[in-house]
Amino acid sequence: MTEASAPTTAVNALPLLLVVIDDSDESSVALAYACARARATNGRVALLRVIEPDSFMHWASLREMAEQEAIEEANHLLARNAADVVRLSGRDPLNFVRLGNRADAILELIQERQDIVVFILAAAVGDNPGPLVSSLARNLINQSRVPITVVPATMTEADIQRQFTMVDEAQD
Repeated sequence: MTEASAPTTAVNALPLLLVVIDDSDESSVALAYACARARATNGRVALLRVIEPDSFMHWASLREMAEQEAIEEANHLLARNAADVVRLSGRDPLNFVRLGNRADAILELIQERQDIVVFILAAAVGDNPGPLVSSLARNLINQSRVPITVVPATMTEADIQRQFTMVDEAQD
């Protein structure tokens, strides 16, 4: 497990909005929604990359080397996404990399970090809701201590911004 080290400041006291960063198209929609919501609610985005074990790695030394490479790639992926988070939310994200089953890793992080207040993901386009939504439906929904927000993958950045602009206008 690797975690971003963050200095202890008032920013750390902000509520966290958790998003899983994976290779799916819908991941970027969930990220854009989380950033807009964080900006509108004075929150901070937390990015999680889960590295699932490779079942065909039998040799310990090869597995360790593959895990190290996967962790490095995950950290690079999170760093690339961090620029978007800063641009869209106005704050640096907290980054987490976990090894293991995706649903278990999400649930464990939510249990460990009491400052996580919502988990945001996007459904896939089409009839199949996507692997993350399907996994959650089976494993996490009844075990999570935080609400889970599922964003339609068809939402554009303009749709998302419009939703939170209406919230800002209603508060004025």
